[in-house]
Amino acid sequence: MSNNTGTTKIIEKKPINILLVEDNPVDEKYIQELLKEVKFNFNLQIVNNLASAIDLLKKDDIDIILLDFNLPDSRGLETFNAIVLIAGSKPIVIITELKDEYLIEYTLKKGAQEYIMKSKLSSEYLSNVILYCIEKSQLQHDL
Repeated sequence: MSNNTGTTKIIEKKPINILLVEDNPVDEKYIQELLKEVKFNFNLQIVNNLASAIDLLKKDDIDIILLDFNLPDSRGLETFNAIVLIAGSKPIVIITELKDEYLIEYTLKKGAQEYIMKSKLSSEYLSNVILYCIEKSQLQHDL
């Protein structure tokens, strides 16, 4: 992630609307704590199941989706495919502990911008990924 004028424009614009889809309360709290350290404005909405995520994506102006694979009402590719179908071109970042090479390759080919292992998360890394994905999405939209 480079610090260029595109990133500066993102930070100075309206808050980034982040949807966190996570059913584990410990992981949810951990991601919230990491986000408290980012250097940009954001609104965070959290849901803990696929049905709620889909409802919110249909109604709200979400800029980026942070998605866990395993939810109470769906698992793995079922979760990802359902979100992709509704999300359209919105950036999707997979945040999981599943170390499945097939899942990684599949999701990245089918539209996920990043696949992050929860154990590798840090505030700086998460911040960089979010800004990069938002900037990339805006560039693709402008083209």
